[in-house]
Amino acid sequence: MKPFVITIKNHKDSEKLSNRCIETGKNIGKVDVNVFEASTPKDKPFEVFKDMNISIGPKMRKNPHKRCIESQCACFLSHYRLWQKSLESNENILILEHDSVFTDVLPSITFKYLVNLAKPFYAIERYKRPNPGLQSFCNVKLHGTHGYAVTPSGAAKIINHVKIHGVVDAVDNFLNFSWMEEYYPWPIEANSNFSTIQLFAENESLKSLYTNDQNT
Repeated sequence: MKPFVITIKNHKDSEKLSNRCIETGKNIGKVDVNVFEASTPKDKPFEVFKDMNISIGPKMRKNPHKRCIESQCACFLSHYRLWQKSLESNENILILEHDSVFTDVLPSITFKYLVNLAKPFYAIERYKRPNPGLQSFCNVKLHGTHGYAVTPSGAAKIINHVKIHGVVDAVDNFLNFSWMEEYYPWPIEANSNFSTIQLFAENESLKSLYTNDQNT
């Protein structure tokens, strides 16, 4: 599988973390990680999804966690573009976020659609620990999207679901399909307090990157 780390271009913290991910991939995971430029609010994700005839669901608009909706949609768009890349290139893709680090060698496994390879980032006490090896996903949803892989078939299923139902939730909540798999012990984990969603929601200097069109 081909690994990509989602990175905010020209943002020193994101690029620094991304470089760490690349280094741990090389030295620990034994893989070459490629940089993938993140979508941000300045890319107008509402408009991008509208142009693809993809709706933004009411749950996203309610914004229960008081986060920047545009940033959540931009995060979703980054993952969506990587699903498209898997489908278009006809190859398995490992999707990493800039705070991902490798803690073990990336296993050579055959999976059908989507496999989680990362330790849960939050609420780990509520996360059912899987058995060793590859198995069906036994939790309600991913607790973070910092280390999962998709096949072209899996990417097609996810994209089709988005086209039918829209962007209905944050990407980690969205990825809750019964056909997902998980590998344990996890060779990847998230290691930072730096969230791109919180970054855009809290940093006043980046307010100009927002789009306030709530009717898109």
